[in-house]
Amino acid sequence: MDDAPQLLEYETQSVSFVPHDTKWIPTSARFVAIGVYPLNSTGALAVYSLKQGKLETLAMHEKLQGLKCGTFGASAMAERHLATGDYRGVLSVWDLETADVPLYSVQAHESIVNAIDGCGRQSSSCGAPELVTGGRDGFMRVWDTRVAKSVATLASGDQDGAQECWTVCFGNARSGSDRCVVGGYDNGDVKMFDLRTNSIRWETKCHSGVVNVQFDGDDCAPVYFWQGRFLPQNRDLLMTCGGNGGLNLYKYHTSLSKEATKADRRQYGTSGTVELLNSWVVSTRPFVSMDWSSDREGLCTFGCLDQTVRVYVVTGTNEC
Repeated sequence: MDDAPQLLEYETQSVSFVPHDTKWIPTSARFVAIGVYPLNSTGALAVYSLKQGKLETLAMHEKLQGLKCGTFGASAMAERHLATGDYRGVLSVWDLETADVPLYSVQAHESIVNAIDGCGRQSSSCGAPELVTGGRDGFMRVWDTRVAKSVATLASGDQDGAQECWTVCFGNARSGSDRCVVGGYDNGDVKMFDLRTNSIRWETKCHSGVVNVQFDGDDCAPVYFWQGRFLPQNRDLLMTCGGNGGLNLYKYHTSLSKEATKADRRQYGTSGTVELLNSWVVSTRPFVSMDWSSDREGLCTFGCLDQTVRVYVVTGTNEC
């Protein structure tokens, strides 16, 4: 694998909290890490900057509740407001310049918000800016921050037997009216909801709990990989994070025929193949979050359960 993409460590910094999520701040060399302090279960919101080969801490904010997940997906590039979900089930939107009081706050779920995603304000998606959250109560809820109530509530099934929602994402935002959300559940269910028709568009079941789902692009028809993050500059490349502290870089090869027809004349998508380009084991603990920089190809940040935040550079991605 001499000519394969390589992983170069930029900086690793130990932190006093468990980092549940890391996200690059759009159009900047900064990123945020959010999590929970293990001693008192309060929340941590940290802002870091890459400066002259070092990782500089710009701000540290402590919150009343532990923070589980975050996204910039529904924020305008000029504003760069961070939306977070916490252990008490509250959805909040923060201005990172004055992060003491949230700009928007609502009780989104009965208990912990496991996952969050945003759509509508980035260049790759169309439609109104919205957030989607997935909670331990088994619900996915879609939010417009201009109103106090959710604009859509999607259940996994009967409320008595609701499964915990572990991951959510937006996709299929090719026009102002089309938009889907996908949820992954602790029992292995994966469900795609069409928000325009308010119905389940597709579903399947995996052998075990689904902890991450993602479309390869918000504006594309559904193409799925589970457990990974696509490189924004090349959507055929994706990185997966392992529970053994390992990172794998894959290249997706599209099948020659993207569609096939069943006996009942219904069309369905066909899957391609995945090629492993390189793999690395860089920690003894699991990586629980990962985010590519949309501004610098190959630049990525991670949160690890060894209580570190890390920045790496993957080389050669433009040659794959």
